[in-house]
Amino acid sequence: MDSQDTRSHIIRWLYTPKASITASWCDFNQARHLLEPTDVVLIDANTLADRKIKAISGSRWSQAYLYIGRLHDIRNSSLRAAVNEHLNCQSDTQLMLKVDLVKGIHITTISELRQQTFRICRPRGLSEEDKQSVINYAISRMSPQEKHAWWPAVRLMLVPWRLLSAKWRLRMFRYLSGRRLRRAVGGTVGDAFSFIQFPILPLVKGEEESTSKLYRQYPFIFFAADFDLSPYFDVVKYPFIGDVQKRVRLQAWDGHLGSLEGQELVHEKVDSKVTAFK
Repeated sequence: MDSQDTRSHIIRWLYTPKASITASWCDFNQARHLLEPTDVVLIDANTLADRKIKAISGSRWSQAYLYIGRLHDIRNSSLRAAVNEHLNCQSDTQLMLKVDLVKGIHITTISELRQQTFRICRPRGLSEEDKQSVINYAISRMSPQEKHAWWPAVRLMLVPWRLLSAKWRLRMFRYLSGRRLRRAVGGTVGDAFSFIQFPILPLVKGEEESTSKLYRQYPFIFFAADFDLSPYFDVVKYPFIGDVQKRVRLQAWDGHLGSLEGQELVHEKVDSKVTAFK
């Protein structure tokens, strides 16, 4: 095995999905109909790279997908043709933009959300023109032929992030991360909204008389957690699994019932003593 094969093997190992011990609460077949173009889908993935990113950001969300919609939702004919060439699919297939160190910036289908724990964050107040600008920017950044990002993966893997304080994690990541690694943790999706000057997180500055002002800022790094914390994005609750009686076995709560019954007995004894005293 030559050095190039070794690098590819290590990077793919870094992004190999691990089996999750918990099941998803989301009804995927219903949630797929809630998505709208430019929604940001946050993923709680379980690969080694995802665990590293969670340790850096201090959040459960490690990946940020940009929901593009279907092919007919892309008005730009040349970009629509580019997407169809990149991923040969049916016209009604729901598509998302994904970024990682294995394939770079590429298009994938919504089927990757199946069996995943995810959250939908919807930008507030975007016009149809703004949505198309966000989608066009994201698609124009596709890099299907990009080689595996070897050195960013090494930097992500070797640093013992959990041994550092939260402040030093961000400082170290800011120092070590390159362009590809910043894009993989949420930079491409954040740049797509910054392209239309739509803020992600505001800069809050205190003023006189206990007042504050919000300023739009362009951070050096975007994380998936930033969209979850952003006041400019609404969180869309996913539908819970449909038929509880058939899919989930509910067990009676018996953790403290005995102690509550005991308390009732104590109250009965106290009441009887009070009655006897009278």
